[in-house]
Amino acid sequence: KIVTEGLLNMDLRHSILIDAAAALNQCGFTRLLIDVTNTSFKPDEMMTNAIGLVNFMMELGFPESCRIAFTYETDRDYRQFFETVAQTVGFQLRYFTSNADAFAWLES
Repeated sequence: KIVTEGLLNMDLRHSILIDAAAALNQCGFTRLLIDVTNTSFKPDEMMTNAIGLVNFMMELGFPESCRIAFTYETDRDYRQFFETVAQTVGFQLRYFTSNADAFAWLES
């Protein structure tokens, strides 16, 4: 489980994804929960940044066979767009509003 808080600028997002890729690739994990419930985006955040993040995930070598769950409370539209883009290229990635739902999906 990775927990983060504050303003999700691109540097912080890249750092989170680097940590996540390391956990998945070096430790052999196949399931990961990233808790972003205490984070926010700038009001003028461009939705297209989600495409760049998915490309970054591919560059880092995220295995498509792993499951990545995010928990969140705000910025639903942006998070759903990122989820859709990630799923379109083959990642098993979903957003949830509760840890219980996220863990249930990860364990299924």
